[in-house]
Formats: sequence, structure tokens, C-alpha cells
Amino acid sequence: GLDGRVLDCNTEFEIVSGYSKDEIKHQSLFNLLASNDIDGLFQVLGRMLKEAATTDDDTTAGDNPEDATISKAAGADAGSSDKDLLSSKSYWSGIVSQRRRNVDLLMNITLTRTAEGIPKFFN
Repeated sequence: GLDGRVLDCNTEFEIVSGYSKDEIKHQSLFNLLASNDIDGLFQVLGRMLKEAATTDDDTTAGDNPEDATISKAAGADAGSSDKDLLSSKSYWSGIVSQRRRNVDLLMNITLTRTAEGIPKFFN
């Protein structure tokens, strides 16, 4: 959901994270992360929502590969870190540390919108 609740996960996430689908469902994504990654991810999600609110056209970042930037190559901007791999208005990919295990997770997050362009949930 837009509030960070996990609605579903794939089998690979279950294996890597050590959480079952039943355990993970409806928990907050922020409860799963190591404390040093929570602020950064919160900033990323906030930036995605803010940029979604200021988008004037129906084009999403996935429609135009030029909208995406490799954070390491482009340099850090507000809310970016050296863990960010790919970032755009509606998509983020990066490495986060989880709280339960000492394992880094590659996380891909997409802002999904309604047909009217209103943010609906993060996928």
C-alpha cells in the first residue's frame, strides 16, 4: 500500500528474507528494514509520491528510459545514496539491509497509479 504495508511477495523474497508470505503480509516495509535504511527508503517513497503529484502528463518513468538515472553515475541527489541502483519518478531499485537477518536485499519498487494517474500503491 501507499503506507508501506506489504501486500504480497514472491517466493525469492521468502527464501532470501526468511519471512513466509503469511508473516510478511500486511507488515510495514519499514518494520523489515535495518534502522539505517529506513530514512533513506522513506525519502525515496516520499519523493516518488511528490513527483507523481507534480507530473503534468500521463507519461510514466517506465515509458521513457531517459527518465531513469543511475544514481552512482549521476551523483547523489536529495534522498539518494550509494545503495540506490536505479531511480526515476515512478521506479526505484536499490539495496537495503533487513532487520531479521544480516542479508542485503535488492529491492525494486514501482509506484502504481490508477487510470487517472493517481498513486494507488507501491509494487
